[in-house]
Amino acid sequence: DYSFIYGGKSVSSFQDAGTYSGISVSILNDNFKIKSTGNTDGSFTIAKKTLNVSGLEIESKTYDGTNKATVSITNSGTLNGILSKNNIQDDVSFTTDATFNSKDVQNTKTVNLDYTLTGEKAGNYTLSDVTNVSTDAKINKAKLTVTATDDSKIYNKIAYTRNNGVTYNGLVNNEAATVLGGALSYGGTSQNAVNAGTYTITASGLTSGNYDISFVEGKLTITKKDINILGLTGVDKTYDGTTTASLTGTATLDSSSIVSGDSSDVSVDLSGLVGNFANKNVENNKAINISGITISGAKAGNYNVGAVTGLTANITKADLTVSGLTASNKV
Repeated sequence: DYSFIYGGKSVSSFQDAGTYSGISVSILNDNFKIKSTGNTDGSFTIAKKTLNVSGLEIESKTYDGTNKATVSITNSGTLNGILSKNNIQDDVSFTTDATFNSKDVQNTKTVNLDYTLTGEKAGNYTLSDVTNVSTDAKINKAKLTVTATDDSKIYNKIAYTRNNGVTYNGLVNNEAATVLGGALSYGGTSQNAVNAGTYTITASGLTSGNYDISFVEGKLTITKKDINILGLTGVDKTYDGTTTASLTGTATLDSSSIVSGDSSDVSVDLSGLVGNFANKNVENNKAINISGITISGAKAGNYNVGAVTGLTANITKADLTVSGLTASNKV
């Protein structure tokens, strides 16, 4: 009779995967003995059992600039081939790190699956990673909004042919507009607009395999040019409870405030010109606003009467007289 010795102890079997070296024999029969020379220790190997996974599904996603894939929560896969002893299955489970073969939009993606075994008995098993697995998962286009930036200018008789750029809302994973194809171009009613008014700025021309691009219009505002009036001076007054302001001098049109070439299409009538303070209250150097000026002609819609710089006057306090009071004698 004999027994096997491993690690200084008698052993009859090995259970876990691995290579067990330095196994010797001990004779249990007194009629025999082991020679002192020429003996060789043995070794014993238990190979890891190969497992496989079934029923694992990958979820579709919206393009996010990465190749990260997500395993379905409801169909995360079943580990097949685990052994049981006394109707108790070995404690083995697994996790999956899944990646698509590329980050780009595609209707049917393939994935690479990187498995990790966990659990008390995980060391007894092996589970090979798999690559280029066909799935029903898709990467769908992400929504990208391209908005033309508003712009403005003062009427100057020069046609608008530029743009104020665009803003992007929806680029993912720190991507820049350089990932887009095509060429950005501008149109809308703003292009070649001349006269005062509001116009549309439209952007177009960009393409992408990973983004569903929508374009939002911007707005161009061409504001009226102010016409300047010269030759007026405000007259100080005593508070009278009104906002009326008196003016001296002769009102004349500052011809330099009319854009070159428009003089024959713009007429300014100053005959109804009046001045008013913003309110009736006492104040020094109070600004005077003018009104009653009529602008006419084919280009009149491009002009507005501006404030007259430095046109001010003072409203001083009014004297108040108290009468009808009688003093009474007293002891």
